[in-house]
Amino acid sequence: MIDPETLKQIERLLALPREIARVGRRLTALRDEKRKLEEDLKKRAVVIRVRARNTAAYEQLKGADAREDWLQLQVLEDTDYEEDSKRLKQLAVAIDKAQVEKDELQDEHQSLRAALEGRYAELLERALTEAKMAQHISTGRVNLA
Repeated sequence: MIDPETLKQIERLLALPREIARVGRRLTALRDEKRKLEEDLKKRAVVIRVRARNTAAYEQLKGADAREDWLQLQVLEDTDYEEDSKRLKQLAVAIDKAQVEKDELQDEHQSLRAALEGRYAELLERALTEAKMAQHISTGRVNLA
């Protein structure tokens, strides 16, 4: 008979792979969204910079550094670019959190498995010892097999 605590551990051990897979799927989706957003931000920055170069304000600027700074400012002032940048930061945080959750679940799985394997090894050893003792008592000799 399995004690209730061990039964809970076994049930948890069996449930953990599904949870790990669920978090893994979430991580994959978050990483995919992050990659797409990064690509979109790069494209948007290029479009903004090209449009900004075609303005009179850009033409009036002297020096490459001043023009580059102004172009960068135009990118950063774009509201869509700013919103997507914020979302990119949120995704990075969500990915970190999900990765920590997945690592914790994997650690729990490994710990539970090791604990249960140790417990069953102990029970098996005890059962073998008892069988050998019973054989010794009944026959008067020990079978070392």
